[in-house]
Amino acid sequence: MAEAAARPAPSGATPPVFDLKAWEKALIAISIALFLAAFYLYVSNYPLKQLIFGIQDEGVMQVVGTVSELKGGLRRQSSGQAEFKGVDKLVPLYDQDTIVTGPDSSATIRLEDGSTIELGPSAMIKLRFETGFGLGGISRAANVEVVAGKVTGESQKTKIVLKSREGNVDTREGRKSLEIKRAVAPVVARRVPVATPVAVAKPTPPPIIPIAVAPISPRPGAVLAVPANSVQPELAVDFYWGVLPVGSPTKFTLWRVRDGTGRSGKRDRVAQLAVTTATEQAMLKQTIRAPGLYEWEVESGDKQRPTRDGLQKSAFRVSPSFEGIRVLDPLVGGQKSADNRIREKRLDNFGISLHWQTYPTVTGYRVQVKKELKDTALLLDSKTAEPMLGFSQDKMFQGKFHYQISGITRNGFQVYSSWKEFTYKYLAPTPMQPVNLSVFTPAMIAREGHSVLITWQKTNFTDFYELELAQDAAFAKIITKEKLRDNFYVYRSPVPGKYWWRVRGSSGATMSPESAPLQFTVEK
Repeated sequence: MAEAAARPAPSGATPPVFDLKAWEKALIAISIALFLAAFYLYVSNYPLKQLIFGIQDEGVMQVVGTVSELKGGLRRQSSGQAEFKGVDKLVPLYDQDTIVTGPDSSATIRLEDGSTIELGPSAMIKLRFETGFGLGGISRAANVEVVAGKVTGESQKTKIVLKSREGNVDTREGRKSLEIKRAVAPVVARRVPVATPVAVAKPTPPPIIPIAVAPISPRPGAVLAVPANSVQPELAVDFYWGVLPVGSPTKFTLWRVRDGTGRSGKRDRVAQLAVTTATEQAMLKQTIRAPGLYEWEVESGDKQRPTRDGLQKSAFRVSPSFEGIRVLDPLVGGQKSADNRIREKRLDNFGISLHWQTYPTVTGYRVQVKKELKDTALLLDSKTAEPMLGFSQDKMFQGKFHYQISGITRNGFQVYSSWKEFTYKYLAPTPMQPVNLSVFTPAMIAREGHSVLITWQKTNFTDFYELELAQDAAFAKIITKEKLRDNFYVYRSPVPGKYWWRVRGSSGATMSPESAPLQFTVEK
């Protein structure tokens, strides 16, 4: 019988017909549908854990939109992060992100299909995107949890639902808004039943962001000085420090250390100011009016926001001396002169007076005089309360010398002048007549009373003149040597021959050089 059952059907026989029952047909249809659905999910890379169990894949951050418009600041806390961080325009946003706007900020989030979510000032939302599967394929819905502020949604393809404890708003019906305000305790009259208060969701307070500051300039240990030729004993100092986040308030404090070393710990506050800048670098100008050691500090200017890494300090010094006294031209005999030649009138008071401009808050000056700049020894070291110092004839310095003026200001600055050079020449008188190589005939000698008149120009500050008359150019054969108050000499009864003469001046112990010798001849 087994062989008979395995025997093939005879030629021309009718093939067998499979008659399926209804439940078998249904099972086959369901299997085909499941296969097609599984194949579609595989091709579309849809996460089955999320579809079946509602579990989000760890480490996968799904981009759901971008920040299309932004006014002011915007912060975002991503899933798994512990703090809020600032975001800029066009930055991508992810599923499970919490978004917060500032008190003066607003933003627009544009989803991938063009739908928009607008956030007003002080708004906080959390993005939760749900993915569904139906006969029409995979669909997504944006559930926006509104914690605080005003939020407006406008749907395109994506369904946007604004959710809160007070209720939900579906934006498929058009542009819709939802606003959550702070709860206000109701005011009720006495003996009136009070309704059971409804719990109102309190907005999550924004995170406390520390303020980072860092001193930049003056650099630590810098030595600053009042600029040369300053008309006031003070120094303008520019202070710079870094600030993050941008726009954070800071507090600046400047101290002057009393002992100049900081060992005593005593100091005086010079300035304390609040500074807010729109950049990452703050700047403040302060005027320093005393030398010494200064310390400056910067910190957070907001009591609610601490200073990152604590109070930041720096220190610098202001030099105690600077060049600032302006020296005027010295006067000789009360006039501007570099030698003893007579110009307008003859001067007898032989003396030099040094002059300079007064300097603010200086009450006394020191005058130092030396021969050469390289010399360590001083010719004069004198003090005066007036902006001038005169030298009498016995202290007169002939030739070239150098001098410097200095003084102390009320606040302790030492102001000084540069070393100045002064040269005074005590010149010999200029011979007038007889001119060089003059010839006197006997008739001319007789006409002049048998004499020759010798004259020269007077000079300033001269006590007497010394005349020499000789028979040779070397003045080895002196005929006469006279000390004269006047600027002339009468040589009487000259004998025929050649004569040479010269003259020099004397002022106290100071003698001028001799004038150039002149020659004249007396004929027989």
